[in-house]
Amino acid sequence: MATIRNRNGRWHVQVRRSGTKSVNRTFTLKSDAQLWAREQERAIELDGYEKPNKELLDNTLSGLLDRYEIEIACNKKSYPVERYYFELIRRQSFSKVTLKNLKASDIQRWMNERNKSHKPASIIRVAGIISRIINIAIKNWSYPLAQNPMQKVIKPANTTLGCWEMRGGLIMGLLQQVKK
Repeated sequence: MATIRNRNGRWHVQVRRSGTKSVNRTFTLKSDAQLWAREQERAIELDGYEKPNKELLDNTLSGLLDRYEIEIACNKKSYPVERYYFELIRRQSFSKVTLKNLKASDIQRWMNERNKSHKPASIIRVAGIISRIINIAIKNWSYPLAQNPMQKVIKPANTTLGCWEMRGGLIMGLLQQVKK
């Protein structure tokens, strides 16, 4: 059962149920408090409540990478290639930052710097690996991150033209001459 109280201009919610730990949170808006209380009651009703393990946020991206490599990547066909990228990510300063302090701006700064000397496709490939690892941590390993910081990172535009696109003018010229 949820209890919603106004304390010091903010709304304090406490959800209690016998057999489970009580859950508390404070909100600025009453509507947010009510919505959160309903969500927590529903979660308890459906499958019990597991309080998020905040200690997991003390782990680093490098630690996630180690776990991903051991549990998932080693079974993939592309593992020998991905291993190179894992080492590249491990050497970056943002991989040693705890997950609770990891910001999209840290990764964005590195990508902008790397964009000066590497092709966009290379940067996008590494960004995809980082994003995949964080998504797996959130979905499969129950890391209590609100969202993947890679969602806020602006990836470089991949402007590499395919073979046919580069010769598009040549192909159009040939087609026009055939029509004559």
